[in-house]
Amino acid sequence: MPPTASGLFHFFLSIGLGVAAILTDCTLFATINYLEAPQRKVMDRSNGKVSACLAKLAWPIWILYTVAWSWALLTPEPIRVRDALLSEKPAITSSKVVHVAGYLAFTILSGWLRLAVPYRLLILAFLSLHAFGTEYLQQFVPLRTSSLHDAGFDHLGIVLGLAVTWKWWLVRSTGPASVAEDIRITGR
Repeated sequence: MPPTASGLFHFFLSIGLGVAAILTDCTLFATINYLEAPQRKVMDRSNGKVSACLAKLAWPIWILYTVAWSWALLTPEPIRVRDALLSEKPAITSSKVVHVAGYLAFTILSGWLRLAVPYRLLILAFLSLHAFGTEYLQQFVPLRTSSLHDAGFDHLGIVLGLAVTWKWWLVRSTGPASVAEDIRITGR
């Protein structure tokens, strides 16, 4: 049974409020840093408080993207919108571009999590299983078709995402809390 619009609204509202609370916390850190160092007129990032605070956003954003992307792949609504706006040939091309771009973004967000190496491999396995799983489940969704070609485009997006963020995947981090340390050491 698909989730109701009201249920989805409340879910996304709760995620949004959580992200807003973290952003408020980050803004407070930035303001305090600015007030503590007025002679420089810049935010003091050397202690990593702002970076560590922003790292707290990685998981909520990743979870929100996972839910939204899964919903987009497993409902007929995006197909209805696409068909209303585009003719057949551009519609097919745009669908393939969206598959690649969606998983490229998914991989970039996954690299931003900065997990320990075994967990990075689990995240990559999750991305691959998500691609195959959503393609399999699409055969049960009206207006959707299941296609191994689309799964191939999904994996192309994963590979491109890895190519774009390869440094994130190779950094020796043990979790989001160490992102500030990585930033302090590497300058990124």
